[in-house]
Amino acid sequence: MDPKIEIGLLLSAYGSLLTDNQEDLMEAYYFNDLSLQEIADNAGISKQAVSDQVRKARTKLRKMEDKVHHVEMVLACQSVIEDLDRTVNELDPENSGRIKALINQLNTILFKERREG
Repeated sequence: MDPKIEIGLLLSAYGSLLTDNQEDLMEAYYFNDLSLQEIADNAGISKQAVSDQVRKARTKLRKMEDKVHHVEMVLACQSVIEDLDRTVNELDPENSGRIKALINQLNTILFKERREG
């Protein structure tokens, strides 16, 4: 998995467990494409301090996923929903409408948190 996608999913799931500073640094590094030096200059700290905080935050996020498996579960559910959706598209249109509505409802319930975040 692309590191930016992985970190994005982990931040979405567990970002609130990081310090505000760690979360800000992770977003600047992974989403704003700032270099460690640019982040250090903007924050008025050393490049090494930024590197240490990004590494610690990344480790904390991955350890949490190793324990909870939330992102893994979300990705697995998303895959099943996509398979169901493809299968329903092959059914008679008269019968597929209700099933598609249920799939959409399940999708909304499971992924509501991600869209709101």
